[in-house]
Amino acid sequence: MEELLLESYFNYEMAKVKVKVIRDHSEVNFLGNRFGPFVKGQDVELPRALARLLADQGITEYPFPTISLDDIRKRHYQEISNKIELKKIEDDFYLQAKELILLAQKNVIKDSPREIKRLLDEICLKRLEKIFRNVLYVEDVKKINQLMAYEERYLFMILRDLVKNWREDVLNNAFMKKI
Repeated sequence: MEELLLESYFNYEMAKVKVKVIRDHSEVNFLGNRFGPFVKGQDVELPRALARLLADQGITEYPFPTISLDDIRKRHYQEISNKIELKKIEDDFYLQAKELILLAQKNVIKDSPREIKRLLDEICLKRLEKIFRNVLYVEDVKKINQLMAYEERYLFMILRDLVKNWREDVLNNAFMKKI
């Protein structure tokens, strides 16, 4: 199951993003592939991880996530106002939110990293309550999986297995049968 999280993180980091080159630079090797040479003013598509590394060196702009602080505020409002129902969230919502926090900490954007973290924490707690409820009562796992981010699917699978085993041991005396 941990492979799901690693795969989602790898896919996020390797996804192509469009960035502007802000300083000329020679060709670079990244994970066995060559990129560049880079010409100031050029728009290029690069893996997100490489674009971030080049941005740290002042070669490209930072790759921005597709969500903004306003999107996180809207999500926060939806989660707080809807106490029971789990609504669809982007597969990579948490990765994008963490990216936004990083950009705020580096002062690339003017948003407060503290505010983003606070909203994200409250979103996580509300969604966690809803995920727990779904672990106990939802039988259509495919339907619920479509509503969750990668990290939530991972948690859901672990909790579902844990609860299933616990119920088997406690309610059906499976543990006693093993003795």
